[in-house]
Amino acid sequence: MNADILRKNTMTLAKYRSNGREPAIFRANQPKDLMGVHAELIAKALRPNERLRYLFYSPIRESEIMPFGIDAKVGSHAVAVTEDRFLISSNLHVGGITPTVQNIPFTQVVVIEFGESLLLGWIAIRFLEKEMLSCVSLFFPSPGIHHLEAAIREYRKMNFTRNFNYPLSGNISWPYVWHYTPKPSVDLLRSIVVEEEWPLSAFRSSETWEMDSRRRSKICLVTDGILLVTNRGFIYAQDESPIRPGMLSFGVNVCCIPHESVKSVARIEKKHDSNRLHYLRLGLGRNGVAIRYHVPFDPDWSASVESLIKYLVQNKQNDKEIRVIS
Repeated sequence: MNADILRKNTMTLAKYRSNGREPAIFRANQPKDLMGVHAELIAKALRPNERLRYLFYSPIRESEIMPFGIDAKVGSHAVAVTEDRFLISSNLHVGGITPTVQNIPFTQVVVIEFGESLLLGWIAIRFLEKEMLSCVSLFFPSPGIHHLEAAIREYRKMNFTRNFNYPLSGNISWPYVWHYTPKPSVDLLRSIVVEEEWPLSAFRSSETWEMDSRRRSKICLVTDGILLVTNRGFIYAQDESPIRPGMLSFGVNVCCIPHESVKSVARIEKKHDSNRLHYLRLGLGRNGVAIRYHVPFDPDWSASVESLIKYLVQNKQNDKEIRVIS
């Protein structure tokens, strides 16, 4: 269904009986431009005079796989970004199941993951709700990922409380960052960088394989990836595991981590037969609830990792005891 055709026929999208299977994502200027029940759901959830920074509709996109472990219920959605929160409406298009809208204040966001692989795109927002870790996730047609990128940019513009100053032994520029970023991740990372954002630290991981003696085949232990620390937050991008060494990887997942959710940091090592793997373990949380992210890095980047750890430990705020969810 083409939005322009509907407007020419003086029919609002809200009155269109949607089955959720429209061919593409589209941006809406206001709630009444959304499909079906999403128009009413978002309109009712908005506070009086609350300003919309970005709003889009996403049709049903089914998937038989869970990219990077992310799962999502089959349904259509609308995603609104305001000045201080996300509003995400969901319609599963199943009789007896009432469409819903989820309110996610920026102050409760722990991490946002998004990415694409061929024709599939996804987003997962992990946040604190009633002192428990919750997640809202959805799949969408990847040709419309520019709408998701724009929404995340708006979130990153608004979710900014203070400058994060990190003393460096040398200057890091954006050309330096893009030089070391795995090629499949460059476009996604560039798309969410906002004005007045600059890199402070970066380190990467390289594809690492090991022979599985039982299967007589190689297994991928670590994929290409990069962790980038800026004055606006942490960004971690990693490639999907390729089928064989040297093959092109089509999937990329990006984690956007606000500075406020980083509660602990440690360097750890894991032994895998002939390989010793190095990780930066990040404890991410809000109000005593946390999850752990293990970010691999190449030994050549150890100095950058140690410098970052030293700074974070010295500046770690006094907080409640963090309960780690495995």
